[in-house]
Amino acid sequence: MKGGDGSIYKINSVTGAATLFIAITNGSELDNILAFDSTDKLFSVDRFGGDSNLWTIDLSTGLGTLIGPTGIPRLGALAFSSEAVPEPASLTLWGLGALGCAVAGYCRRKLAA
Repeated sequence: MKGGDGSIYKINSVTGAATLFIAITNGSELDNILAFDSTDKLFSVDRFGGDSNLWTIDLSTGLGTLIGPTGIPRLGALAFSSEAVPEPASLTLWGLGALGCAVAGYCRRKLAA
C-alpha cells in the first residue's frame, strides 16, 4: 500500500519502480499492515479509533471485506504460521498417565521392600 491512497503496488526488485497492482474499492483506510495466509488470502488491518479491525482483500476485484475487531488496540503487525500446532490425542495422554502411575507404583513397592 502506498501513501494511504487505498492501492496496492508491486515493486520492481531491480529498478525499485512501483506499479499499481490493485486499487482497494472498500476499506480504503486500511493500514500498511498486510499478510498472506497459507491459502494466499490477503489480510490487512485498520488502526483507526479504538480496536483494530481485520479485513480480507480480494486480489481479483480489490474489494476489502471487514471480518471484525481484533480486540487489540492499534495492532502493529500481522503474520500467519503455516505450521499447525498438533494437540495430543486424549488416548495418548491417558496412556502416558497410566504408564506414569504404573512406574510410580513399581518404584514405591521396590523402596518398601
